[in-house]
Amino acid sequence: MNTCKCGVLLSDEFKICRVCDDFNSLDKIICGDSSIILDRVKEESIDLVVTSPPYNFGMEYDEHNDKQDWDDYKEKLFLILRGCAFALKPSGRMAINIQPAFSQFIPIHHEITTMLRQFGLLWRAEILWDKQNYNCKTTAWGSWQSPSNPYVRYTHEFIEVFSKGDMKKEGDKEKIDIKGEDFSKWTLGKWEIPPETNMKEFGHPAMFPEEIPRRLIQLYSYVGDIVLDPFCGVGTTCVVAKKFKRRYLGIEKSEKYCETARKRLDGRLFW
Repeated sequence: MNTCKCGVLLSDEFKICRVCDDFNSLDKIICGDSSIILDRVKEESIDLVVTSPPYNFGMEYDEHNDKQDWDDYKEKLFLILRGCAFALKPSGRMAINIQPAFSQFIPIHHEITTMLRQFGLLWRAEILWDKQNYNCKTTAWGSWQSPSNPYVRYTHEFIEVFSKGDMKKEGDKEKIDIKGEDFSKWTLGKWEIPPETNMKEFGHPAMFPEEIPRRLIQLYSYVGDIVLDPFCGVGTTCVVAKKFKRRYLGIEKSEKYCETARKRLDGRLFW
């Protein structure tokens, strides 16, 4: 038997590698490691990346250690974001939802901005997602009622937005689906959106609500554009992309989450 360049054995019966064929097709959830899979996604094929990396705060994800050493976490994140940058079309956009700190002391949103600028992307916006006084799940307050070492607890997250090569993205005016009132509201730098309330039902500890990808997709892409989420979890970005007539590609290494995402996309699971 022959071997494909990706390492998959090809039988005499199947001359085409079904795995590689899967990587370059659309409207799919691919189960695997994004740092590997993105190397096989066609360069300059994606219009918009909308994603939210794991917090690395010790969340109980399936198939993921969410309490890694900073250098290990950063190295893996670097590989995945670089793969996303290569996959973006010229003038494509990337929007990344992230909490403000890693282990309370490293500003991860600043680190991500530095990474993506190294890849040649242009920083275009920072949106503050206000969870409307959401009570963050933390008991680490540092020193209690003392100036010795107080910790700041965050009730907000950031969404960092970038462009590749050019700030302006040309497109068919007939494929714009954002209303004027939404455009005026969503171009303000603070979004007041409550967190997802159905995480227990979907079996995922850190989902963002559909309103986040909805705004990003309608604000930064045209109908028919291709949306990628390399940390797709239970598929929220892909579900919204499909709902608003975009093509999509989701990558997730947990088989459990992939199955949930596919059920949501097929209409077999929803709340």
